[in-house]
Amino acid sequence: MTHKISITELKESLNGQDEYMPYKLNINSSVDAFLKIRETLTRVGRLQTNSKNGKESLWQVCHIVQDEATGACYLVHFKHLYLLSGMDDKTEFNQQDFAQLTYIASLLEKWGLSTYDEQLVDVNTRCNISIIPFSRKKEVLLRKKFYIRKDTV
Repeated sequence: MTHKISITELKESLNGQDEYMPYKLNINSSVDAFLKIRETLTRVGRLQTNSKNGKESLWQVCHIVQDEATGACYLVHFKHLYLLSGMDDKTEFNQQDFAQLTYIASLLEKWGLSTYDEQLVDVNTRCNISIIPFSRKKEVLLRKKFYIRKDTV
């Protein structure tokens, strides 16, 4: 199962902020590689602790999507998806959002899950990004700020 978007439409929705374009992933073309990255991204994001019950929630920041036109896979920030869905008036994509995207892209590269055609911008901070190990996955409520409709392969 893949999530398809139009990279051309996304570029248009960024209103000339081309420096904030998502990263094109160079991954093995198998469905397994796509699914492995998708699952990993559910465990990378902003961690919050509920003050009432102490339960931790992790808000996913990035998603893997496929370009409708080319079939190429891209790493996108959830705000890219907000812009693409027409929520422009409520969404501002800024340098901190891009730093989060870049940091997560660098993690995927470090873990051997992806490479990139372009050089990643050096981010000297974790950008408030937490990583939940697979072994702790059931202990943390994994949440998304954007739900992508389900397409079939």
